[in-house]
Amino acid sequence: MILAILLFGCAWAASRALVTPYGMEALGLSRGAAGGLTLPSGVVFIVAALPAALLSERVGRLRVMALGMALFAASLTAGALVNSPAAAAVALSVGAVGASGFLVNGAVILWNLAPSARVFGTYTGLYTVGWASGGFLGPALVGAMVEVTGWRFMLADAALLATLAVGVVLRVIALRRRAGAARAL
Repeated sequence: MILAILLFGCAWAASRALVTPYGMEALGLSRGAAGGLTLPSGVVFIVAALPAALLSERVGRLRVMALGMALFAASLTAGALVNSPAAAAVALSVGAVGASGFLVNGAVILWNLAPSARVFGTYTGLYTVGWASGGFLGPALVGAMVEVTGWRFMLADAALLATLAVGVVLRVIALRRRAGAARAL
């Protein structure tokens, strides 16, 4: 789970930190207009957090986490393919809905993995280290990818990291199913 948190932290941080140069280089926007591309997605994220939490209670935290990251990756990929300011703002906003599915569940899933409530603080610290590490590694990793792919595909580069995080969470889901089946035997 820490690896998934790190990878998604990389994708999220890169999609936020690099949006100004992306907007200027790939979309031809001014610095101010490019920096404003993330404003609508910030509002969308806040609005989506409660519904994501409620959905998690109904269908499961790991599922909502994986679906949210997949939505994030798909929306950023679509934004890279359309390549317009409106598409970027919509992609970042839809991606924020998906990110809320991840962020409202990440720490809670780690708490659920804890052997006792006495170590919740330790597990919260592990979450924080994973998320913060993604926050400083993500822009550097995606920046290196941009050197190869160009600014036009920056959103797709960030989506690749999110897709890797989805793979890690799907692996966790499979391992939990296998462990449950083994206990049933």
